[in-house]
Amino acid sequence: MSINVAKPIVMFLMIWTSFSPVKVNAQAVQSTPLNCGDIIESELLGDQYYQDYVLRVQAGTKLDLTVTPIGSGFNPFIFVLDAGGSEIVRSNKAAASESEEFLEYPISSSNATLRVLGAAPTLIDELTWARAIDFTNGDGRVVPAVGSYFGAYSISFGCTLRDGTVIEPGDYPVENISSSGGLTLAAAPVFSGTGFPGLGPVDFANAFKLPLSLGASMPGSIPPTGDAILGLTFDASAGDTFALDFARTAGNLNLGVVILSANNEVVFQASLVTSESLSTRLTLPSTGQYTIGVFRIDLLPPAAPEATQFQVTGTLNP
Repeated sequence: MSINVAKPIVMFLMIWTSFSPVKVNAQAVQSTPLNCGDIIESELLGDQYYQDYVLRVQAGTKLDLTVTPIGSGFNPFIFVLDAGGSEIVRSNKAAASESEEFLEYPISSSNATLRVLGAAPTLIDELTWARAIDFTNGDGRVVPAVGSYFGAYSISFGCTLRDGTVIEPGDYPVENISSSGGLTLAAAPVFSGTGFPGLGPVDFANAFKLPLSLGASMPGSIPPTGDAILGLTFDASAGDTFALDFARTAGNLNLGVVILSANNEVVFQASLVTSESLSTRLTLPSTGQYTIGVFRIDLLPPAAPEATQFQVTGTLNP
């Protein structure tokens, strides 16, 4: 192969890699659940090249999703990936400081992923790939046009469900979106006496689940709106001892934590209201997969709710 043929091929591969949403050379990041009605803020920092959000909606839902830079200079490049990680649609129609959006877009995959990356400030997706090679660091070395730029942004997430129900960004959170796309609102507990008002039921059907790394501290986050539930799963045998350490590390939401057996039995339940952490040890009653569920509760709700981070550490037979 001659030099004249090889050089264009090398340049093509470099450009193609910089535009691929699943090829970004980045540390693995935890996906954050995103519910219809959520409005959140986040920031891409230098230790991660992209951020993922699981869109907790069913196929056929129409998305009204806007990613808006905070301040000047950040150019968001956004992708939606299906449940298997393949690209469905992308948007980078404007340069830095302007929003990117999917409006009335009928999503084809349940629990798809929104991926947010930073692009070169002047890049728009309509630019030819040949022009992408022009982004250099001043000494001739190519800087990837997507994935090496950082900044803060907000996400506003509205939906039109398959039954026609419209959920605008900032709408009252829903407890569950059924498989048919319909809404089911949780009935608020009615209590007028003195004592414990109780907690409403929490449906784990749409929980975002991850395997628990036993013995390691696992971080998580709950947004201030919506019905986000993080489930951490682990396998155990009847008679095993399980030690749980649970702590709120930032934010002000009140958090509930439940351990469910494979048979949907509640083997442990507790809440962080004004406390910051808890530790417990229990004997597991049956063999199978257990789920630790973390979710927002509305006992003594804060006046100005904030996204809340937490850590879970689980140890089997300590």
